[in-house]
Amino acid sequence: ANAVLRKRALDEIVEIRHRGDWEIRRYISDRTVIEDTDSSLDLGIHGWRLLNYNERLSYSATPPDFGSLCIQRRRWADGGLLIAPKLWRQSRARKARGERRRLAETLLRLNYLVSIFWSTLCVLFILAYPFNYQLLTPLVLLVALPYFLAMSADLHYCGYRRRDVLRIYGFNLILIPVNLAGAGNSLLQGITGEKVAFRRTPKVRRRTPSPLLFVLTPYLLVSLAVWTLVRDYQYGLWENFFFAALNGALALYAIVAFMGLWNSLVDIWVNVVAFLYKPERPAVNVRTRTVGGGVDGLAPHLPQVPQSGTSWEMVLHYGPSAAGVQVPAPVSSTSAPASLASPATSGAPGAPGTPASPATPANGAAQPVGATPVGATPVTEGAGLGRRAS
Repeated sequence: ANAVLRKRALDEIVEIRHRGDWEIRRYISDRTVIEDTDSSLDLGIHGWRLLNYNERLSYSATPPDFGSLCIQRRRWADGGLLIAPKLWRQSRARKARGERRRLAETLLRLNYLVSIFWSTLCVLFILAYPFNYQLLTPLVLLVALPYFLAMSADLHYCGYRRRDVLRIYGFNLILIPVNLAGAGNSLLQGITGEKVAFRRTPKVRRRTPSPLLFVLTPYLLVSLAVWTLVRDYQYGLWENFFFAALNGALALYAIVAFMGLWNSLVDIWVNVVAFLYKPERPAVNVRTRTVGGGVDGLAPHLPQVPQSGTSWEMVLHYGPSAAGVQVPAPVSSTSAPASLASPATSGAPGAPGTPASPATPANGAAQPVGATPVGATPVTEGAGLGRRAS
């Protein structure tokens, strides 16, 4: 969740771009949404070492619900396929510097980047393809045993229970659609060159609804496991029967524990309502006024400002005039400074209390009736605001 980097290291991986006359320096790569992994490879290519300090130096909030977790895990599954070729560049750079290269290290890093894609496809294929008794034997299932033994040892070392490895397996089953969606974004970006928008993990008190596909797919996996279970029982395929029973039971447990049955129904309802009903956009009716003058015309390109009071967000989005902020008109070089401070009923100079002629401004210069007074600036105003700059 945090890192401490040397400025000298960042200067070596900086990317300099220009937009017009402006120079833009980008120190952390934003080619993918896993910018930390991408930049770590860049540092390794330039010969920098990265060390992991196993102490809690900073804290970060974890996703509070399944909907927030889907956003985070989909982002983590996106980008690994795109930056995997950098491992080859890193290997060549280390060879050029005369450093030792280890095949096991390279394979481990490659597995870290692309395993979400290929392992998810393999699990989905095993679940869906009807293997016969000659292909799926207990010996094949024992091939994965070292992996689960190593994971259970790591869990025990970190203070968890060894049997939590089964909960993690069920948890990964319901994350199959999330991982496939992230890997699909990587493939789409590789084909089109268009970068996927970065979605930050929501860390709020209110629950984040999950997308409809991510809610329904786990239930479809459980239904597939039950169908396979019945079919294997009828044909006496007991190895397949055991595998389907294990997958169905652990996936169902993950649905209840991590998603929630009631939350699943709520998320389905929210997605259906959002698909069927779209909020009506308010009509745009913005007028342009001048200080001391009438309506110059309509400005349809400006949105209508809601009547909920002035805030800094409205000022940033719509401008101070449209947000109802009183903006003083600039003083013209030909106008007397006293014209801004004098009351509206001031007449000719030296004659207070006499109404001023609409055709004669405060500086005494002749001006046609209905024209904009000198020093007045157009002010945009939304319908119903009833305010203008003074």
